[in-house]
Amino acid sequence: MLENFFKPPDPLAFTERMVEHSFSVPNISTAELETLIAQKAPIVLFDVRQQEEYDTSHIQGAIHLDPRISKDDFIAAHKKKCQEKHLVFYCSVGHRSSEMIAKLDECRKQTEASACSNLKGGIFRWYNEGRPVVTGNGVTDAIHEYNALWAMMIKKRKP
Repeated sequence: MLENFFKPPDPLAFTERMVEHSFSVPNISTAELETLIAQKAPIVLFDVRQQEEYDTSHIQGAIHLDPRISKDDFIAAHKKKCQEKHLVFYCSVGHRSSEMIAKLDECRKQTEASACSNLKGGIFRWYNEGRPVVTGNGVTDAIHEYNALWAMMIKKRKP
């Protein structure tokens, strides 16, 4: 009977709050990112997950960014494409991408990017809300779960 009164907590929402509490970085919602993409706004989307995760699926147009990249290597590899663009970083839930933004804090100025944001809830939130993810072969319903604990935050899609 109590289950009618109390909804179980959303583990992804809880994780999002923990990430926001742990990192002082600007966030962008999945709806805001979707709008920017639809408007063809000047953005550069970085996927801050391991190569295997990225290969399983990613947001269309995202550039894979090794989570261990140094500031100097980031600037050398991406400065030109970042100029006057809004940089959006994401990972599974927002932790690794927030960590990356914190690490690259000064890089925004050095790359002349207009803004730098973390995708709140990461690719898991994007996926859970029914937005498309892709591989090199096109749209897919696959998503890398990262680990068994984080897999509980994913809403499996019905075929």
